Amino acid sequence: MNLEQNKFKTITIGTRVTAIQKKIYLEIAQKNNLCLSEWIFSLLQMYSNGYESYGKPTSEMIAKEEVIEKLHLKIKSLKKDRNNDFQIIQCLINKIDHLENRLNFAKTFSAIKTQHIDMLNDEIVNS
Repeated sequence: MNLEQNKFKTITIGTRVTAIQKKIYLEIAQKNNLCLSEWIFSLLQMYSNGYESYGKPTSEMIAKEEVIEKLHLKIKSLKKDRNNDFQIIQCLINKIDHLENRLNFAKTFSAIKTQHIDMLNDEIVNS
C-alpha cells in the first residue's frame, strides 16, 4: 500500500438544510473558488478548537472589563469626594450664617449703644 493513500481519509458528514440554505452555501463556496465540501472542510478547520474557548472572555474583553472596573472605582471615589465637599460647604455656609447673625447683632447693639449715648448727651445738654 502506498503511504500517500493512507495520508487522507474521506469522511461523510451530513446535515439537513433547506433548499435556500443549500443555495446560499453553494454561492459562498463558489465565490471563494471552492466546492461545497472544501468550503465545509475549511469551516471545520477554522472552528475545530472553537468549543474549548466558546463563551470564555478573550484577553481583549478581560482588559476592557479591568478598565471598566477602574472607571467604576474612580466614579465611586469622585462621588465620595463630592459628598465630602458638599458637607464641607454646608459647614462653611452654617459658619457664615452664624457670623452674619453675630455681625448683625453687633451692629444692632452698636446702633442701640450709639442711640443711648446720643440720648444721654441730649439729656446732659438739655439739663
